[in-house]
Amino acid sequence: MDFKKKFCLVLIYFLTSISQFSVPSHAAESSNTVKKLSKNSVALVGDTYFLAQYDDWSIKCIKAPDGQTDPCQLYQQLFDINSNPVADIHIFILSDGGNTQAGASLMTPLETLLTENILFSIDNGPIKIYEFSFCNVSGCVARMRLTQDDLSNLKLGNWAQAKIYSARNPNLEVTASLSLKGFTAALKSLNKIILE
Repeated sequence: MDFKKKFCLVLIYFLTSISQFSVPSHAAESSNTVKKLSKNSVALVGDTYFLAQYDDWSIKCIKAPDGQTDPCQLYQQLFDINSNPVADIHIFILSDGGNTQAGASLMTPLETLLTENILFSIDNGPIKIYEFSFCNVSGCVARMRLTQDDLSNLKLGNWAQAKIYSARNPNLEVTASLSLKGFTAALKSLNKIILE
């Protein structure tokens, strides 16, 4: 299965449950809709829950029906310079054996200027441009292909930035910061979960 089809299937599965953690106009996740499971709690089919936390990264999963593996992804909320939540990122593993090792979806507010795309960089490194794919009631989504080099840079980096622009004020550049603290441990754990 090629990257685009696999990406779409994973994204559709997660977006069908996105109403459970509804990202409002500022793309902030509602804290009362994602469950944090304790040892004795049970998630119901379709529930979104946090499985583990590694510094600034979470492993977020959706409870699948019995006999199926819960799909899990890495998750982090991105903040602007004033500590306002402005975007969410989900990173998931692909096992197609190609150069693309992982995919990501970065969701921004509905009033993002889509024609300016997302400018993404790691530790002042080269800027990569990602186009927006679609918008829904929760926000606008850009799909990102992550190669082995991209993952290596994320593991070695300290922070990443996603620059977006406001549709209301096209001259306003918003820089959303992504901490990479805990990324390596979270990715390793996610890979282990997938292989189980």
